[in-house]
Amino acid sequence: WKYIFLSNGGREQLFNLKDDPGETRLENQAQPEILQEMRDLLADWMHRPGLQAGLDENGKPICHEFKARPKFRIRQFDASSGVKEFTHLVGEKTAFDAKVMFGDF
Repeated sequence: WKYIFLSNGGREQLFNLKDDPGETRLENQAQPEILQEMRDLLADWMHRPGLQAGLDENGKPICHEFKARPKFRIRQFDASSGVKEFTHLVGEKTAFDAKVMFGDF
């Protein structure tokens, strides 16, 4: 299983990596027990030193009100697909553009 928690809006994504290694199907609704188990594992993990600032007063990961972010595409380096460096494509934002827009991250 793969669980992703996005504090921006408190959104969650649950994927079954065994049956869906490409992560194309969200399992949130089909597997509520696993989703809850993953939430609990995340909260337990965040009780470690230095991570408690990310927990709310109930010991759960902090959720912030959703704020839309600028959309741009970041291309991963992948020699098998021929991407060996950041590229600038007409009409698309790249990681290079993100650095220009937001500074180092």
